[in-house]
Amino acid sequence: MSTTTCTLYSPATHPVAAAYVAASTAERHAARETWLRSDEERGYRFAVYRTVGLQHCDSVSPRRESPHWCRPSELRHRVDLWARAIAAELEPQTATYWLICHAYPVHPRTGRSDHSLLAEYILAVHPEAPLCIGYMTHDWRVVDPSARARRDPGDRQSVLVCLRCGLRHEYRDQASREAPWPWHTYGRSEVEYQGHFWRITKVAKDGLLTLAQQGAPRTQTLTLADILKSGGEEVDEEEQCSGTLSRPSPT
Repeated sequence: MSTTTCTLYSPATHPVAAAYVAASTAERHAARETWLRSDEERGYRFAVYRTVGLQHCDSVSPRRESPHWCRPSELRHRVDLWARAIAAELEPQTATYWLICHAYPVHPRTGRSDHSLLAEYILAVHPEAPLCIGYMTHDWRVVDPSARARRDPGDRQSVLVCLRCGLRHEYRDQASREAPWPWHTYGRSEVEYQGHFWRITKVAKDGLLTLAQQGAPRTQTLTLADILKSGGEEVDEEEQCSGTLSRPSPT
């Protein structure tokens, strides 16, 4: 490698030194490759390439920003901070969503983004559990420890209900084929049974669920297996009774 090329690697001059312009094509290529492999600070442009799990009305608008300067070793952290700032501007969601972000290095001489060298990072934004009654801690009880899980690895799920306020918390190992990542959601504790929606009002220690029909003074006391069978699904009773799944964090 020539002396001219070595000069191009100097952190004080490379890659905007006059020697870079005067160098041969091979020397400039070698200088650029070395610069790309180094941890020298450089500019990046960030963009939210797409979102998964967000409603259309909550989509992220394109942004025009000056390059973000950092070292390649700091890039993941910088993108994470940038994406979290965007998520903080969006309306709170009741289910997990993802921001798929791209970072493009900026050519130091032209200022153009090099789209052939993009780095992709995915930020998962999990919902926060709504407050319980009287600011108390939620008392979660597992009411569906994977009874409806498919046989495919990673397709496990659990449903928890707060005994105090009735809040429903559902967790899955994989949200969907499009989003094969852990997923959480919070919502009203309702189930469909005999063609009607019922609200879970009580979860007994023996697993019996007390249901109240919306808009009618009717109640039912059932097991989860009863509800699933009414929907035409076969339930592995042994799996339902012995299935174990660690309690997911509500954050």
